[in-house]
Amino acid sequence: MPASANNSKRFIISLLLIMVSFVLLFVISYQSLRFQEQVLTSQNRREKLSRLDQISSDFFARLASVPVLGSAIPLPFARPTFPMLQAPESSRARQTFLKMAILPEQRPALLIEAELNATAEEQSFWRYLLVSEYFKGGSYFEMRRTAFQLIDSSFDFLLDSGRTLKTEATIKVAESFLRENNPEAARLWLSRLRTMPAPAVLPEKPEDWFAARLPAESGSWLRLLFSCYQLSYSEQIVPGWRGSGDHDALILRHKDGLFAFSAGMVISALQQRFSENGFADVSRLSFTNADDSDHLLANSNGLRVALRNELPAAIPGGFLLLLLLTSIGISGLFIFALHEWQLLQKARLLDEEEQFFRQTAHDLKTPITIVSFLAETLALKRYKNEDQQNRYLSQLQAETQKAAELFDRLLLSVRLRKRAVSADLKNVIVCDALKSLLMRFNTRMSGWEISEQYDEVAQIMADPDMFERVMINLVENVIRHAAAGRQLALRVCSHKTGAGAEIAVMVGDRGSTFPIDIKNEKLDLLNNGLPYRQERGGSGTGLFLVRQIMQTHGGQFHATRRDGGGIWMITTWRAADDENSGN
Repeated sequence: MPASANNSKRFIISLLLIMVSFVLLFVISYQSLRFQEQVLTSQNRREKLSRLDQISSDFFARLASVPVLGSAIPLPFARPTFPMLQAPESSRARQTFLKMAILPEQRPALLIEAELNATAEEQSFWRYLLVSEYFKGGSYFEMRRTAFQLIDSSFDFLLDSGRTLKTEATIKVAESFLRENNPEAARLWLSRLRTMPAPAVLPEKPEDWFAARLPAESGSWLRLLFSCYQLSYSEQIVPGWRGSGDHDALILRHKDGLFAFSAGMVISALQQRFSENGFADVSRLSFTNADDSDHLLANSNGLRVALRNELPAAIPGGFLLLLLLTSIGISGLFIFALHEWQLLQKARLLDEEEQFFRQTAHDLKTPITIVSFLAETLALKRYKNEDQQNRYLSQLQAETQKAAELFDRLLLSVRLRKRAVSADLKNVIVCDALKSLLMRFNTRMSGWEISEQYDEVAQIMADPDMFERVMINLVENVIRHAAAGRQLALRVCSHKTGAGAEIAVMVGDRGSTFPIDIKNEKLDLLNNGLPYRQERGGSGTGLFLVRQIMQTHGGQFHATRRDGGGIWMITTWRAADDENSGN
C-alpha cells in the first residue's frame, strides 16, 4: 500500500517535529522560571514579616486591655456545690401532688397555688415544675416570667441531669425563643451561661440540651462553652490556643482576668487588620498543622502565618512573542499530524474494505460458475443415471446455499458500513446459543476435541442474528485455518469494568501458524489490521464482518496467544442487566 506507507512516514515526521518543538518550549519555560525566581528576594520577605510581627503584637496587646467582648467566656467556671433539688415533704405538698394526679387539666393553677403558699426555699421546686409545665403547653410568656424568678432567686439547686436549676431555666428560655424563630434573643439568653457554674455532667454535644435546631452561630458558641467547661475541671489553665475544629479557643490573660475567645473570631479580626495595613497576601493563619516554614507571630501565643508567593515580575514582550509563535507552530504541527493520521486510518479502512469486496466477488465467482455448469449439465441431461443426477442436484443446492450465504455477508457488510441497519438488542443466553451452534458443525468436526467451559447464567445484550454470525465466522475460521490441531475450545467468562459487567466469549484453536506476530499480551483487531494472508487460503471476509458487528455493538475484538500453542479469538459483549434479564 504505497499511499498508506507514504502517509505513515509523513505522520512519523510530524510527530518528531512536535517533539522537537516541545523540547524547545521546555527550555524556554525553564529559563522563564529561573527569571521569576530571581524576583523574590529574602530581604523583602524579612521586611514583611517584621511588619506583621509589629501588627500582631499591637493587636494582642489591645485585645488584652480593651473591654471584654460579649462572646468572651470568663475562666475558670465554678464547680456546682449546691444541694439536690427535692420535692417538699409537707402535708400541703402531698395534697397538691394528689390533686394534680386527679385533675391534670388544673396542674398550672395548682402549681401556682403551691408556689404562693410555699416557703422561700420550697418555691424553687414549684417554679421549676411550672417552667416545665408552661414549656410543654407552649405558654412561653408565662414560662419566661417564672424562669426569670428562678434565675433572680438567691437559691440554686443541682438537678439529676447534672445541671443547676438556674442553668436549666436559662436553657428552657433560650429554646422557647428558638421555637418562636427568634435566634437573637435565644443567643442573648444563652450568654447568661457564662456567669453560671459548670454542669456536673456534660453530654457528648451541646445539641443534646435542645429539642429545637440550633443556629450555626449559637451552636459554635456553645461548643466553645463546653470546651471551657472541660478546661475548668483541669488542674491548671494555661494561656494559649486550645481545641480543634469549630470550637477552637484562645485563652488570654486579660486585665480583668482569664478569658476564652473564639479562635475563629480572633483570627478573622487579625486577618482583617493585616488587610487594612496592605498585607492581603497573607494566605494562612493557623496554630495547628502549621508548616515549619511558617512564621511565628510575635506576642500571639503560638499563631503562625504563611505568605502567598509574590507575583513574578513582568516577562519581556519579546519573550511572550516568542512563546506565542512557538505555541502557534506546535498547534499547527499537531493539527497537521492529526490530519495525516486520520488520512492514514481512512486509507487503511478503505484498503481493507476494498480487499473485502474484491475477495467476496472472487469467492462468489466460484459457486456461480459451478452453479452455471451444473445447471447446464442437468438441462442437457449429461448424466448417466438417476444417482448421478441426484449428486448433481445436491451439489447444485450446496453451491447455491454457499453463494446465498456470501450474498448475505456482503449485504450485511454494506448495510453496516452505511449504517442502514442497527443491532436489535435482545437478551441472549450465551450458553444455549453456543450449544445450538455446535450442533450445526457436528458433521464437519467429526473426530475433533471440543472443549466447552461456560458460565451457565451468562447473558448478553446483542442482536441474536449478528451474534450467531460472529460465532459462525470464528468457528469457520478455526475449521479452515487450524484444522491440523483438530481442537476447538469455547469459553464464556464475565468480569466487572468501570462501565459495568462484560461477557467475554473466547474461541480457541491449536493452529501452528498465525499470520500476524502478537508482540504484546493481545492484538486489538478493531484498530489494527486483520490477520489475513492470501497464501493461507480463505478470503478474510469473515473476520472483517466480525469486526463490523463488534463495532456496531460497541464491544471489543482481539486475539491472544494460547498456552500450549494456538490462538484465542475473543469478543467482548455488554452483559444483560437485571432489568432485561427476563426478556
